[in-house]
Amino acid sequence: MGTQGPTPAPHTPMSLVLAGGFDMSDEACKKALAACGLDADEAGNHASVLDAQRDARSDLQQAARERANPSTPAADRPHLAPCRRPPDSAPSTGRRPPCRCHESAEARQVATPQEFLMANSQSGHLGRDQLMRNGTRAGEGDPCQNYPPSGSGDCGTYGYSTTGAPCMPHYGRSNLRGSPHELICREEEAHQRAMRDAGVNPGDRLTQAQIEDGVRRTATTAATGSRWEYDANGNPVRRIQEADATRQANQRQYQTDQTAAAANLSGDASGAGPGSNSAAGSDQLTNDQKHAIECIVNKWKKSIAALQNEAVQNHGPGNASSQEAAAQALAAEGNAYRPWDQLSPADQRRAVEARQRELAAQGAGGMPGPSADAAAADRCREYQANYLWLNGSGTPPNMTFPPVSGAMPGGNIPAPTTTSTTTTTML
Repeated sequence: MGTQGPTPAPHTPMSLVLAGGFDMSDEACKKALAACGLDADEAGNHASVLDAQRDARSDLQQAARERANPSTPAADRPHLAPCRRPPDSAPSTGRRPPCRCHESAEARQVATPQEFLMANSQSGHLGRDQLMRNGTRAGEGDPCQNYPPSGSGDCGTYGYSTTGAPCMPHYGRSNLRGSPHELICREEEAHQRAMRDAGVNPGDRLTQAQIEDGVRRTATTAATGSRWEYDANGNPVRRIQEADATRQANQRQYQTDQTAAAANLSGDASGAGPGSNSAAGSDQLTNDQKHAIECIVNKWKKSIAALQNEAVQNHGPGNASSQEAAAQALAAEGNAYRPWDQLSPADQRRAVEARQRELAAQGAGGMPGPSADAAAADRCREYQANYLWLNGSGTPPNMTFPPVSGAMPGGNIPAPTTTSTTTTTML
């Protein structure tokens, strides 16, 4: 317990992707993603993707009901199977079930393939949220649940946010057997099993390479509509053929939908989609799929760095109130008070270190766990932002930071290490 787990062998990323620094907004990435039935413009953070999906569902629900009953007033239109919600004008007999008309046959008829997929998707993290914070769903968004640095030259998950984390639409409900989202959830579990089989125990710290391995698996399932078997280096070598008949049927349907979306997005109706340039069941990834996978992984890495920079700007030395708190902390240790902008760079660093000592004395920067109140959460945000600033390089919004490190869920992690003189040597 509490040890550093084995690190998987490093991947050899495609040079055409990483050499150019591509991400999902790059035109080459957009093209590769489109060939897989994925729209790069739909990616964002968890909150923005969730909002877009809600709008897409609402629009499609109304359009499907109108198509089925065009002459009926909107409030009196019946809902469509599998939806069990009564007409909106019907007397209320208690809590109404959520509308599922966006799943209906009429919805499929009235929508474009991409509109249907977006409405029938959920906001899915590119990297598993459970690996990035020590908490339950009730604690999502609580900065005090982020992992501290492990002591191996990383920055833990300081600056991470569940709602701000990089996401994309995962097609289908997570509990719909055979949907891409359900397959991704099962692949996340398979990734954790693989790490356990390699000797990683609950509570063991995870390197960025181990977390990225999970991101790559998610990306592979999203781009191909299938789960895969992986070799010792984390490379996909064989599609997993689903044995469950329901999973097979739903998987084929979503692969068909994704292929149709690919044809629309790419303008190429021949061979686009999860099985582009090969049979859908091929064990060989296409160039588009390889490219799309690396684009998604790069999206995750760049988005985590953006979250860290936002933390520094909004809660650390990039923020005027944090600057003043640091200047006051330096003065409280017996130094003459000077405003932040009158401190030399060396004294600004001393001021932030002094503020870190104050925050640590108030409980910030310790073991990850639920915050007591909003004020405690703010202290955690400030402490983490200051730590990133002290251990990063450059200036926000373009700072670079040490690698992240998470932890295997289900166990206790070691206490963070500190020194008696400064918080900058916690690593």
